[in-house]
Amino acid sequence: MNKLFFLATLFFAVGCTVSKKADLTSGLTKDDVNRVQDLYADVTLEELNKGMSLYEANCDACHKLKDPKSEGIKGWNHHVPEMVELSNEKKGTKLTKSDEQAILRYLVSMNRK
Repeated sequence: MNKLFFLATLFFAVGCTVSKKADLTSGLTKDDVNRVQDLYADVTLEELNKGMSLYEANCDACHKLKDPKSEGIKGWNHHVPEMVELSNEKKGTKLTKSDEQAILRYLVSMNRK
């Protein structure tokens, strides 16, 4: 009985994690670009997709992905450069300023959704 409860709990937890991640990062469109063009006139759908991929691959390696709406633009402008620097120093990643910009623009776009 304990094994069955453990397995059911494990499957539920994994299912919630997977669907939450999908909710945060699925379906980028031209509308996402349009939402941030007042802030970033040169933003592209390609850049937002790159930012989404980098966010998933790098940020998820150290901690649970945050909902983009959990921080305002000011918060993301503070946290993203700080986390990129920390990741490059402590984890040995090689995230560039362009990568940092893509992550930031992705998060801001999703924040405004």
